[in-house]
Amino acid sequence: MAAILAEQRQELVFNARICEQLSRFEEMVEYVRRLAQLSVDLSNDERNLLAVAYKNVVAARRDAIKHLVNLEQKEFRSMKENQLAILRQYRGGIEQELNNLCLDALVLCDRYLLPSAAQAESKVFYMKMKGDYYRYSCEASIAGSTDASERALFSYSTALELAQAQLHAANAVRLGLCLNFSVFCYHVLHQKEKATELAKKAFDDALAVLDSIPEEAYRDATIVMQLIKDNLDQWQIQMVC
Repeated sequence: MAAILAEQRQELVFNARICEQLSRFEEMVEYVRRLAQLSVDLSNDERNLLAVAYKNVVAARRDAIKHLVNLEQKEFRSMKENQLAILRQYRGGIEQELNNLCLDALVLCDRYLLPSAAQAESKVFYMKMKGDYYRYSCEASIAGSTDASERALFSYSTALELAQAQLHAANAVRLGLCLNFSVFCYHVLHQKEKATELAKKAFDDALAVLDSIPEEAYRDATIVMQLIKDNLDQWQIQMVC
């Protein structure tokens, strides 16, 4: 039985990687979903495949929604009523697709991934993932976004508490959590001071211990730290203006 499970797991990972290389992310989601449903503690590489698959299919919908919103705002005065109706129908359909994908990722986290996670880093990763997908629902203004916002806040806060207790300050998963949590505070909750404080503390704490970690971990940490710094610089300019 164990051998069959291992073979199935290996085949799903192989197919997911092929799909990633071919940018066939819709199919990739199918493979990583089945991988998660095996109820095994995923490796770092397997976790990353899961994240890449869902991030790309969701990003496509998020970008489409933003484009439709901008188009409606820009062309509102010149559009006929039936054209606006068509535009809004497209948006509603894409929002529902996004909502379904977010729900799919959240169910995987609650039903399979978190119960199977053995390490603190994996638990933080999946709680962060829950925060992210509740946040995407909020950003798309899907019905029930107030509830989604509260659930995102709870997921991020729970993940941060665990990360601060059990993960190194320069751990890339912890830094990624702080990056996304601060974005949520800034853009969804509109708590700009809290977002800046959270991001700056994460950056400063990691910087203080950066020289004490292995080269590969150093590289991963500095990539996320640069993203945090970019946000801090941009937010500072926006708050001054």
